[in-house]
Amino acid sequence: EVAIPALEKTPLLAGCPRDFLREIAISLQEVSFRPGTVISKAGESTTSMLVLLKGTAEIVGVSGSDLGLLVEGASTGEVAVLGLFPKRMATVKAVTMCQVLAVPECALRAALASPHGRHLISGFERLVNSRHDQVDTGMPMCALPVSVSLDNVAARAIALLAERISLQPGQVWAPMVKSDPCGPYMGVLAKGHAVLEMKGGHEVVRLGPGSLIPEGTTSDFGALLRAETTCECYRIRRVDFAMAVNSSKQASEEWLWRFRLLEKSSRERLKVRLLSTRGLQCGKVHQPLDKHISEWKEQRQHCVTRAQRFRAEQGSILGRTLPPVKSLDNRVGFGPIEGMHLPNRGLVQYSALKLRLPFIESKGSVKHGSPRLGISHSVPEL
Repeated sequence: EVAIPALEKTPLLAGCPRDFLREIAISLQEVSFRPGTVISKAGESTTSMLVLLKGTAEIVGVSGSDLGLLVEGASTGEVAVLGLFPKRMATVKAVTMCQVLAVPECALRAALASPHGRHLISGFERLVNSRHDQVDTGMPMCALPVSVSLDNVAARAIALLAERISLQPGQVWAPMVKSDPCGPYMGVLAKGHAVLEMKGGHEVVRLGPGSLIPEGTTSDFGALLRAETTCECYRIRRVDFAMAVNSSKQASEEWLWRFRLLEKSSRERLKVRLLSTRGLQCGKVHQPLDKHISEWKEQRQHCVTRAQRFRAEQGSILGRTLPPVKSLDNRVGFGPIEGMHLPNRGLVQYSALKLRLPFIESKGSVKHGSPRLGISHSVPEL
């Protein structure tokens, strides 16, 4: 009862009939490990896949660096049970009390030979052949713009651990969540064209060959990858990627820094597009005050239209302009003031204010006691 649900959650056996899984689980036994105990050691020979039923375990690379954690429901060593690589690539150590289920290659072969598994033999054979093809072509690393050679040992190890996913036009690929027991995943679009869209059909970005897809970031926004043409995609767990790189560190040094830059730029660019699309979706969601805002908008537009119609019929004082001022240069007694500069702004721009102004001048005694009107040729003092 414990083994079958655990086997159903593994990437290798997910989707297989329960009768077939029961044939595998018949000969399996649980093994308990205390905290700090080594469950499997890097470099040792093996032909089994490990399924963590309870507890938490850490994965330690060949160099001693921590590569990640395995939690309840996680599995590792699928390439060993398929007969592709009969050695452990990393050390698995128990962090808490762990219960582990080891699935040997012999148990898988016996289940395939049973009446419940014979129809699955061709599928497992295609899976094994696909992994060999991936190693020969260097997929998925050779599809990325990081200049990885076909004979690179680290790239070939990654190809052995990657899962191939083929999509026909219109088919959808759902990214894995960060909370998956095996940890976060990353995807690679090696061939074809696809569009990343939010639920509801809102397009986020179009992707072409050589695109790196951080599945955890994509799943956080509920986005899906929809194929526009026939697509060849690959999915690999980050812990498996780190395990392959760490096991052949010297071979990965020539391209690993380029991959890190590509990963960072892809994640940042994708996050910006996802945030923008989410904002667009939120803006179209009905809000409680939408009705009141629409009524206010209609009322305001009605007032503006009525005001425009009134202005057209009655005229507007604000629309009138000042009448032009006649020049006084040709009148007797007036002339330009020499040597005087007036700024051309305000009311001074009118020519009449640039002319000499008359003033009353009183000279001595005047007959009959009346002042004399004269014109001065000097600038008056104010």
